[in-house]
Formats: sequence, structure tokens, C-alpha cells
Amino acid sequence: MPWEQSGNYIRSGHRNLDDFRPRTFRTVWISEEEGIGAVVGKPKGKHSMEIASFLFDVRKGWTLEKAKAWFEQHKDESQFNTQKEHFCFVTPILEKVVGKPLRIRGIAISAGMSRNFNIYLEDELKKFATKLVNAPVYLEHISALNAVGKVTDATWNPSSKAIFYEAEIYDDETKKKSGAA
Repeated sequence: MPWEQSGNYIRSGHRNLDDFRPRTFRTVWISEEEGIGAVVGKPKGKHSMEIASFLFDVRKGWTLEKAKAWFEQHKDESQFNTQKEHFCFVTPILEKVVGKPLRIRGIAISAGMSRNFNIYLEDELKKFATKLVNAPVYLEHISALNAVGKVTDATWNPSSKAIFYEAEIYDDETKKKSGAA
């Protein structure tokens, strides 16, 4: 697919848009500060979102040559080739409520593109919020065998475009590290 420039954007044409399901396309920011975005969609026969093309904002100084160089430097990164559907919690705990068990709450995940280039759409997260209840809580996503608690409540917040959660921590060592025990 050819590269093209129209209006304020340069678009990479590395995926054929006919390979994607209609009405699944969204535009997300990879780095709003740098002026790099992506058009994402669901390929035919798949349920996960994948990047169809990249967008480079010419108002941020992007030229066709710079955009092509950036693409060549990043095209082999696995997170750009296939977006996996999984959810990871990278935001800090907002509040600890001391008691037995230790209760915590915070933001589980926000809509948009994560630091590891996974794409989370608002409508998908809204549907996912209820499925998060009773999910295990892990430290650092290390191992499914090392759950330290469980999610007791999760709600979609449309104004912040995020899932807020509450969880109970049962692991005594984790409670000690939090200063609650």
C-alpha cells in the first residue's frame, strides 16, 4: 500500500484496509506529544484490534522521509504486528482502606493505547468492566499461581474513560508491605 499525505497527516499504508471488518476502525494516539497516531481495526476473522496504518501529524514537524524512517525503525516490533487482547494494570493504587482483608481501589485500565502499544477501546472496556469482578489480583503480573487477592467491584466511568476497581488483598506479606498489617 502506498504512503499518502492529506491535510495535516501523513499516513503509512502498510495494511490493506479491505482485510479489516467494516465499521471497526478507530484512531488512537501512540504519542500525542510527538504527533504519532494509528488507525486500528479488527481484521476479518479476528476479534482483537490491530494497527492498519500509522498517522504522523505534519504540524509536529513530520515529513514523509521522517515518517518512513520512524516506520522502518519500528515495523518489526511485535506489538505493532499483532495486538493481543489482554488487560494489564499499570496504574497505581489510589487508596488503601485498612481492615481485614486489606481493601484497595484505583484505576484498572484506561481507554487508548498503553505504553506497550496494546489498544483498548471504550466500548470494549465498558463491556469488560463486569467481567473483572472476582478476577484474581497479582503483584507485577508475575504468575497466575501467585494471586494475592481478588477484585470485588469494577465499574466503567465514561467521563474518565476508565475502569475503576475495588479489590481485597488476602496475602499477609502483601498487607505488610502496604503498611496496613
